Amino acid sequence: MHMIEARTYALLGLIGGIVLLAVGLITIGCDTVRCGDHVMSPHDVCRAFSEYSSTERTYEEQKAADRRLSLSLMIGGPTLAITSGGCLAWSSRRRAKSS
Repeated sequence: MHMIEARTYALLGLIGGIVLLAVGLITIGCDTVRCGDHVMSPHDVCRAFSEYSSTERTYEEQKAADRRLSLSLMIGGPTLAITSGGCLAWSSRRRAKSS
């Protein structure tokens, strides 16, 4: 992989990680529980169908799933950003040494 490609991927990873963190922070504070495009109320059941399976969740289960997703974004985003930032710094340092 060429140095420009590595730097580009690292920069995209850094930006992507920051975006994932921001989405996680925004969604963790949201009190609205959604099933697709529909807002759920406490007695609703969310039914999701795919080609191979179907899922059924109560309001509380969907709320917990949404929270887990938000927490995953808040962990994965910074992990991606830090790793990508490290790769970007490493490639910049390596480029400076070769000049």
